[in-house]
Amino acid sequence: MGQAKTRGSQAERIAQAKALIEAHKPASMTCSHCKADITEIYPVDARHLAGIKAAYAGICSCGNSTFALQGDPQSVANAMIALEDMMEDGATFGKMPGAKR
Repeated sequence: MGQAKTRGSQAERIAQAKALIEAHKPASMTCSHCKADITEIYPVDARHLAGIKAAYAGICSCGNSTFALQGDPQSVANAMIALEDMMEDGATFGKMPGAKR
């Protein structure tokens, strides 16, 4: 039997993954541009980002996007650099409540 099958059916594994994403999701993030609270937060697919446990994005009322990443510090730093390079105006990074810096 394959390793995935020992963790449940496909539907069960999908439900487990969604629950994990919700468990890591912060209630709010602070906009790095205007410092307002962002409460509309969306998960970012980070499955192919080594060392990143969770990634979220929010769009502030000021129009700026803010990202929050969880994972090992070096992987988070590398992902931040990659996001900055991809964003036209540069990415901004908010702080997730309870996150260690």
